[in-house]
Amino acid sequence: MLKCFDLTGKVAVVTGGNRGLGRSMAEGLAESGADLFLIATNASSLEKAAAEISKTYGVRCEWAAADITDETQVEKAVGHCMDVFGKIDILINNAGTDRVPQSPEEADLAKWRRVIEINVTGPFIVAQAVGKRMIAGGHGGKIVNIASICGYILNTIVKAGSYDVSKHGVVALTRALAVEWARYGITVNAIAPGYFMTDPNRQACDAIPGLEEKIASGILLKRWGDPDELKGLAVFLSSSAASYIDGSIVFCDGGVTII
Repeated sequence: MLKCFDLTGKVAVVTGGNRGLGRSMAEGLAESGADLFLIATNASSLEKAAAEISKTYGVRCEWAAADITDETQVEKAVGHCMDVFGKIDILINNAGTDRVPQSPEEADLAKWRRVIEINVTGPFIVAQAVGKRMIAGGHGGKIVNIASICGYILNTIVKAGSYDVSKHGVVALTRALAVEWARYGITVNAIAPGYFMTDPNRQACDAIPGLEEKIASGILLKRWGDPDELKGLAVFLSSSAASYIDGSIVFCDGGVTII
């Protein structure tokens, strides 16, 4: 049964794979044998992450710096991946931006648009660039979008409507692409993470007294998630073990959405 999770010989593109949840998921795929191609905006961080992953897990890890909202940059990055590896089997569509707290009646429209652009349009641009290569290759593929529990419930503790709307958009995008690309053997699913102690969340908790405890009290398991706890789910949805799962939104949230 464990062979179902072996990704040896597979090539995975991971956006935002240089840090945070993206880095953890990239490492999970590498541990399972996949070669990686990382895309993010910070070239020095990408170079460092790629070197560390290659050294630690013995896989090939290449990278390209690109803004996921820029179609030309994404096309160039994905094209470079194809030049290097000749194929793409998996996409972890993870890159996004954090919430921008602002009330709707006073919202800065430029900030609203920026969140929507990065969190919805960006993943679509990447999925389009990768998806058409998967279609041309004729061997199907696995696309895993990173949504959020905020694509299902609204965050009433740290309010920021544009973020919640954007993650609802990722859920809808996942289902729409699953319907469109099933005929090509491409499955499209999403992970909806809950509260994970990433560096930005650590900074927020340090800056706001009591925030960490307040949020933990509303989680069924009474704790924040560790980023490494997403590894197994990312590998599962990228593997043959998930061959009959399509258009699903899989929650990894410590039970917060059932309370």
